[in-house]
Amino acid sequence: MPHNLPRLDHFQELGVGQAIVADNVFEGIGRCGGIRVNHCPTQVVIANNLFINYNGYAIATSNATVHNTYPPQNISITGNIIDLTYAGENPAWRGGIIVNTSDTLVSNNQVYVRGAPDAKVTGVQIRDGALNVNVHGNLVRNCGRGLVAHRLPGKVAEVVDSRTFLQTGLPLEWRTSHLYRNWTLAWLKDSKPAGQSVVDAYDPATLRFKLREPHEMRADDSFEAFPPSANWNIHGNTFTGCANPVLLDAYGSETSLFKDNVVTRSEATGVKSAIEVRGRFNLIGNHITGFDEPGCSALALHPDRFGKPVRSIYRDNVFERCANVASESVKGLWEASDQGNTTIRCGSTAAE
Repeated sequence: MPHNLPRLDHFQELGVGQAIVADNVFEGIGRCGGIRVNHCPTQVVIANNLFINYNGYAIATSNATVHNTYPPQNISITGNIIDLTYAGENPAWRGGIIVNTSDTLVSNNQVYVRGAPDAKVTGVQIRDGALNVNVHGNLVRNCGRGLVAHRLPGKVAEVVDSRTFLQTGLPLEWRTSHLYRNWTLAWLKDSKPAGQSVVDAYDPATLRFKLREPHEMRADDSFEAFPPSANWNIHGNTFTGCANPVLLDAYGSETSLFKDNVVTRSEATGVKSAIEVRGRFNLIGNHITGFDEPGCSALALHPDRFGKPVRSIYRDNVFERCANVASESVKGLWEASDQGNTTIRCGSTAAE
């Protein structure tokens, strides 16, 4: 919904592509996907829909653009109940709510599987590059992955000079947006970071990106992009019975908050950790309980993509009945960020 072409200047002044999708029932195979938001809409409400035995991705917002479109914005996803149980042949990879767009609110939804956790199901997914995202009051149950945060990839399409290039992968933003000023590009070699650049400017007319400093680059060079401040507020949610409850595998930022959530193992078995942190996220006031199987940890902590300790804050969390409070791939990650947390009937504090 709605697909507005071409990339006209008056789109900047007019609110385009309003839509409300509400009070519907979606059943069965999900062969063509559920509700999709892409290419230009500026006001969208997705509310109070039911998905039953759904074998696909229920609700997804896409930031993908082509040369004559803009990314969607100002989206509210609320009050939906999404049942991703599927007992038929050839179950597909499935997801409840996929968020790749900025200025998006996800609230008071239920995403679940009836029965044991399904490895092919993701409850909620967010991607780097989406700014001003608020996820709260949701209930996610018995999914293979409860909440996942991913990185934003891009690729050089054409090199203009040592500072200027065209790209694919990153959304071609509105004139009134951040225009990628002060965003970081992590250049990749063999899928691993091999250098950094800072974006000085993006021109929405020519679609050219300009770096602050020269960088040797060629067409097809890959990178990952992330903003200086993402403004994510993930709070007041419940994740229970998931095989991998929370995976924060994005770059994150100083304003990426995971706060006041409840994360419980419930009946899931073989869970390695409640929350896996691979970027800069501040975990504040969460209650994590029941991860008491041998070798299981409430938190699994890793350095960032560049191999450096992340400047995260872990404060005022309650860890109850956990075999380990934190496991560390590099020693000292927990001690450097531990502030006023409470442990109740837990085993070791930190383990490598």
